[in-house]
Amino acid sequence: VSSPHGTSHHYADHVESGNFAFTGSESGDYTACFWIPDSRMSPSTVTIEFDWRSGIAAKDWSKVAKKGQIEPIPIMDIDDVVSRMGNLLHM
Repeated sequence: VSSPHGTSHHYADHVESGNFAFTGSESGDYTACFWIPDSRMSPSTVTIEFDWRSGIAAKDWSKVAKKGQIEPIPIMDIDDVVSRMGNLLHM
């Protein structure tokens, strides 16, 4: 996988399967290239399956806090806030 400016983000040689992820730092089109050695010599059938995600779809939602994992934060009554601010101004 290469960035729009030619930066290599992933390279693998002689592999039958695998997975990887990267976060692109350059705007523009990223490219993926697949090379099948000796495919010119005889007819070949190759299946490539991949899930290319970008933007919000690429977010790892399993790491986002769930509703039950968030600690509640007490909210002050607006009158209490105004009263405390008044006390601070008089100091």
